[in-house]
Amino acid sequence: MRNNTLLLRRLCCILFFLFICLQSKSQNKDTLVQWTFSTGTEMDSLSDNAIPENKTSFIKTCGGTNELSYTVNGYTTKSVGCSGWNNGATSKYWYVIFSTKAYHQLHLKSRQRSSNTGPKNIIIQYKTSLLNNWVNLSNDTIHTAANWTSGIVDMALPTCLNNLDSIYLRWVLANNEAVNGSEISSVGTSNMDDIFITGQTDSETLKLKAVKAYLKNLSEINVIFNKAVNQTAEVITNYTGINNISVAGLSETKDTITLSLSSPLEDGISYTLTISNIQDTNGVMMETAQSFSLYYSGYLAPLVITEIMYNPPESGTDSLEFIEILNNGSTSVALKNYTFTDGNDTYTFLNDTILAYQYYLIAYDSIKFSHFYKKLARQWNFGGLSNSGNTLILRNASAVVLDSVVYSSSNAWPTNANGFGASLTLCNPSSDNSLNVNWSNATEFIDSVNHTALFANPGSGCITTGINKEKEQDLFVSCYPNPATDYINIKIKGKHTALIVYDMQGKIQHKENQSSETISINTQLWTRGIYLLHIYFEGTKLVSKKIILQ
Repeated sequence: MRNNTLLLRRLCCILFFLFICLQSKSQNKDTLVQWTFSTGTEMDSLSDNAIPENKTSFIKTCGGTNELSYTVNGYTTKSVGCSGWNNGATSKYWYVIFSTKAYHQLHLKSRQRSSNTGPKNIIIQYKTSLLNNWVNLSNDTIHTAANWTSGIVDMALPTCLNNLDSIYLRWVLANNEAVNGSEISSVGTSNMDDIFITGQTDSETLKLKAVKAYLKNLSEINVIFNKAVNQTAEVITNYTGINNISVAGLSETKDTITLSLSSPLEDGISYTLTISNIQDTNGVMMETAQSFSLYYSGYLAPLVITEIMYNPPESGTDSLEFIEILNNGSTSVALKNYTFTDGNDTYTFLNDTILAYQYYLIAYDSIKFSHFYKKLARQWNFGGLSNSGNTLILRNASAVVLDSVVYSSSNAWPTNANGFGASLTLCNPSSDNSLNVNWSNATEFIDSVNHTALFANPGSGCITTGINKEKEQDLFVSCYPNPATDYINIKIKGKHTALIVYDMQGKIQHKENQSSETISINTQLWTRGIYLLHIYFEGTKLVSKKIILQ
């Protein structure tokens, strides 16, 4: 009897120990991405520990802050820092972009310090899309000091950030107050260290699903799963809705299937592909069938918004407002059913055509526009453009975004465009027009309005007088062919340190650190659409180009 009691006690102890271990394991969190700045070099801007989706995540600054330095001692090893934070309230910030796909219970830790003349008050914000507004993580302001024991962040992230492809997180200046109580100076510094974003695996999202299906061309379809699949993915009958599938080929990573068609689909026609009965490598079948709408247009028009007159110096009217669009390609573009939106308002293009390398003008008042500017324009059917800033989006007849600009009257955008007589003009149509640094105040005098000189160049390329050095650097980069299909060549003159290609959601599609003058990138597996090329030159700010895949 005594022996049985001892055995029972030992068994209970073992079970209790196993329970504690399992509980401990269940509470452990994975590191989604981290920056510890361990080397003291520019490579520290790249995450030093991360899940595969975040291996190429960077920490960056925005708003005109100076070049990053990695030599200042941090809380543990080194840190990242820079100066140039003066006059940066709500517009200058540190930021990172990362994925939380398949994770929940997210948590953020970071440390931040400033010099005595650097920024004191920081707010942490997030958004889930480039076009969304920033949202405060909390109402609390982070107070930094000239040490690493202040400015500590340790907080849970909201559930709305669970299981997303891209999260944008920033540490933004709340005001212009420095640590010593004065205004932030141009030489005042801010440093970041030990940034950790953790989370727990979301078991629900690990169930086998097809996450994407798209037409590579009219004869091939790619299907991407959220995990590796077995040979059931190569069974043609598991794909319905498109009747001429001849081969289903599994990739080496076993998470992508290429469906080859015996005869091509029709260009410009929508199709529906339904996927079912696929198993993962453990033999577990996807729970429900999934359907994807497929559409292919062989031509993605290279249309670019190149000039915006949003606040001319008029009184009580918007009659001189206009938008300029350039066909930056070698063939004509038929505009029927193309649309242009300003916030909630939409303009549908008439059955017009833009010739190669020609401009198209849309005006608030086409009659007054022609009298004043001596040019012809179509009249839009909504009110004036916002004077504080707005999102302008250009779409083709299939509602695919061709170009978008989020202009602003602040945040380092050219200030003379806000009621002081100038339009916003993009002098290099191949540059990234989503960046304020690539826009200038127009310099071509038209006439005086209300005793104010008005400068604009509708329907013609801009005069480059006064363009800053960052824009001159565009002359060192060329991309061809652009629009591209299977590959793109990038020719670079000047010593550069990195080349990165982002998609329109801000995720890195391609990255190279080599300094070759010519780089060729295979784009066969990329989704058709618009990409942003960033090239970092030694001792200068980045140069941006827009890449179009058609």
